Amino acid sequence: MTRWQKLLVFAVIVLGTVLRLHTYDVYPQRGATSDEYTYSFLGQSLLTGGVPISWSYFGGYKNHRDLTINKLYFPIVWPYFDHPPLSGILVAAWAIVNGETTFEQISLSTIRLVPILFTFISSVLLFFLLYRQYGFAIALPALIIYSTSTIMVVSSRVVMAENLLTPLLLGALVYYERVRKKISLRSAIILGIISSLAVWTKELGIVVAMSVVALFIYDKQKLFHSIVVVAIVAAAILGYVVYGFAYDKEVFLTIVATQASRMVGPETLLMLASRPVLINKVFYDGWYPFGLVGVFACFVDWKKHFRMLLPFFIYFVLLVGSLTREGDMGWYMIVAYPFLAAASAIVLGDWWKKPNAMILVAVLIIGLSFFYYLIELPFGSTLARFRLFLGVSFIPYILASMLHRERAVVGIQRVTMGTLLFLTALQTYFYIHPA
Repeated sequence: MTRWQKLLVFAVIVLGTVLRLHTYDVYPQRGATSDEYTYSFLGQSLLTGGVPISWSYFGGYKNHRDLTINKLYFPIVWPYFDHPPLSGILVAAWAIVNGETTFEQISLSTIRLVPILFTFISSVLLFFLLYRQYGFAIALPALIIYSTSTIMVVSSRVVMAENLLTPLLLGALVYYERVRKKISLRSAIILGIISSLAVWTKELGIVVAMSVVALFIYDKQKLFHSIVVVAIVAAAILGYVVYGFAYDKEVFLTIVATQASRMVGPETLLMLASRPVLINKVFYDGWYPFGLVGVFACFVDWKKHFRMLLPFFIYFVLLVGSLTREGDMGWYMIVAYPFLAAASAIVLGDWWKKPNAMILVAVLIIGLSFFYYLIELPFGSTLARFRLFLGVSFIPYILASMLHRERAVVGIQRVTMGTLLFLTALQTYFYIHPA
């Protein structure tokens, strides 16, 4: 990379960090998802008392007590097994360093800094992964989208295990890209350790091991190296079972069975594809559906995009097979957001160099969401105002294309994309989560 390219990357990462920190302790509001406290309580209790304690509505727990903190109710249970403990331990360690050693002392202004740090790491890893696979022309736009998209930015503020799972998955992919031409036992062990950490972060963390092994098979790596990764992950899973049995075998097995018996079905696919949810509220950030369009467009030339599509597809299928058919729980897609940003950048391609009609799809999907959130909601909408928006958005590009004015088309694309990205950052900066 040139010095100017490095400065651009640095500026985008700084912009993303600023947007994530802006009102981070206010929006989403406290209680938008109490799962933030789930992880914090779990880690804090393990670090200070050696027993996993947190809140849960699952039946099957023997020990429970009621706790209310500033009008927010928590049904506290122990030993707690709803989630693996790694994410909670890291969040709680930061809270304890800042003097928050009891459940009542935990504050969003402290604990939310941890997922923001994780997402900062994810941003860097996403850029280097795409830079190695596609070059600067794709890596930078993808980083801009990931750093400014409202649903991606605001979701990265909340204390959810997915915000740790994301850099673990991207880290494994980046590392594999570096060593795949010459895999050694040491490399396989490192990938196995990263995959194990993912399993101790979230049950769906198995996506890391599945992606690594699938890439090994696709690249015809030695079977021995796949066995090494699988063995290390199996040991990690066994370790988690031992962890549960050590505290209470009966409760552990009951909670695992409860987690495995969720009502799943094809409705989950429809929910994920049509209802972009920001934590607990539907929010039609246009980059979400456009990213899905981009992902499935990439399947047309799947061999070219295999390394980007594989982890996304594995994770998406795992979601479809494990999520309950009801409820708005937007944090599950956090792990998929880097791939949606990547797919968006790929299908837009060299929009600043040559004509690309996908810009029209971007304007239709993303631009209309801006009209709704930045114009209609704050100022109201009229028929004339809406038609003017459509005319300005589409007519110049269509006319220039029909007249075969390639330079004009490219110029319009540059202005259009610059406007879309600017409005994305603006929308995110002024975002207020509905109470």
